[in-house]
Amino acid sequence: MLVCGDIDGRITLMRAYRPLVHRELCIACGTCADFCRHGSIRRKADGTLHTDLQKCMGCGLCSRACPEGAIEMAEIGGIAALA
Repeated sequence: MLVCGDIDGRITLMRAYRPLVHRELCIACGTCADFCRHGSIRRKADGTLHTDLQKCMGCGLCSRACPEGAIEMAEIGGIAALA
């Protein structure tokens, strides 16, 4: 989820949530990467999945798609309270 914010007189969009992966629950099935519309989740050479937070929009599709419930959407520094 993105929210608008006023930074130095400019209106900008800020990501309100970020994915928090619980590695002990992740089975590296790749479902999260399949559902990510922004290409922010990629499989690394060792088979593990990596989230690029620069590309992540915080939409939560990965979290909802994860069959093991290994991804939680965490609020970023109170920004979500503005939404």
